[in-house]
Amino acid sequence: MRRATAGTLESMDCMVVVEEAPSGSGVSLTVSGGGRFQSAIDRTVRQVLTDFGLTDAIVHVQDHGAWDVVVAARAETACARLSGPEEEETE
Repeated sequence: MRRATAGTLESMDCMVVVEEAPSGSGVSLTVSGGGRFQSAIDRTVRQVLTDFGLTDAIVHVQDHGAWDVVVAARAETACARLSGPEEEETE
């Protein structure tokens, strides 16, 4: 299964991890650290997944106070990396 990440664990940022899921399994989304904004983060990430046409994915968001636009940008980057050609990990 392919996996892509975006973001950092720094303050005012978030880490988004998107993994391929078996066909027909739907979207599994977990948000940690979002506090009272978890539902907003959930909506934002699901909208990005819809925009990318990802219907089967496992997504983990670790929030450290990121603004909504940051969450959207990180989710978009992770989805784009997942949808793009495979890259060798350099870390």
